[in-house]
Amino acid sequence: NALIDWADLSLYLAKTGGRNRVTSCPAERRHDVRTKTDLEATIRIPGDEAAQPRSARVIDIGPGGLGLAADSLPHPGMKVELSIQGGGLEKALSLKGRVLWRRAETRLGELAGVEFTELDPEARAGLDAWLAARKGA
Repeated sequence: NALIDWADLSLYLAKTGGRNRVTSCPAERRHDVRTKTDLEATIRIPGDEAAQPRSARVIDIGPGGLGLAADSLPHPGMKVELSIQGGGLEKALSLKGRVLWRRAETRLGELAGVEFTELDPEARAGLDAWLAARKGA
């Protein structure tokens, strides 16, 4: 399954990047398999109290990070605080992470990959339980 997911991502990146391209998975490609989702996220930038929270769709999620789609997403290297809800979660998860990459102008808007940098025990337990339920489905 992981190989198919990686090939799928490579094809998607090549298609969204334009014609006559060869694309492979980024070198920083994750080690954990991600699950496609219908979760919603609210994104905040720590320390920037004037910035309005941004809404995004979580396109996939795994133990180490997630993929986001939205009209406007933070730049690579930026720290983010995320509140994830919906999709069968019992309660919203509060997660902290760092944007690893961002791709603009896709059919979904902008895409970004976020690596989790801090998950409290309650968020880790909630995420693990949600992932386990999806794996068994």
